[in-house]
Amino acid sequence: MVTRKLAEFVYNTSYEDIPGEVREHSKLLFLDWLGVALAGSKEKIGSVIMELIKEIDGEKGARQATVIGKGIKTDVLKAALANGSMSHALDLDDYHAPTLCHPTAAFLPGILAVAQYKKLGGQDLVTAMTVAFDIMIRVGFGAKRIHYDRGWHATSTLGKFGATAGAANLLGLNVDEIVNAFGIAGTQAGG
Repeated sequence: MVTRKLAEFVYNTSYEDIPGEVREHSKLLFLDWLGVALAGSKEKIGSVIMELIKEIDGEKGARQATVIGKGIKTDVLKAALANGSMSHALDLDDYHAPTLCHPTAAFLPGILAVAQYKKLGGQDLVTAMTVAFDIMIRVGFGAKRIHYDRGWHATSTLGKFGATAGAANLLGLNVDEIVNAFGIAGTQAGG
């Protein structure tokens, strides 16, 4: 079963397994994403997202993860939403041409929020990023260009698998839990 093999990869990958040049590239991707998210935070979407968070959270909201460029923390879900929106606002995020997607804008906001919430370190984040990117691209190669040609937005559909893989790695889910998480991601990707 392909899903189980992907889940085993997510479960078994550790920082030590990742080649040095891949680790360094992941760090560069993070810095690129952060710069684009900071720039996006100055756009109208940044203000709209902040108004929404303040309206929902009021003074009682959870303070689990940072909203980039806004100087506040909110819960994991809203931080991921805000950071994802802002990091894709200017459409300057990284691009993977063979799969027609923008990987880090799709997976990094969610896994960064989880890493902050769990108080995990840089090596954990780099591992989760690497796993997320790998899974997102592998699923993209399986979906092929026809996926995009038929009207699917590859960043959104493929990104769910990357974000799921990265979060599962950070949360320490077991293989069966990761298989289930991929099933949920597939259902969400389908609309």
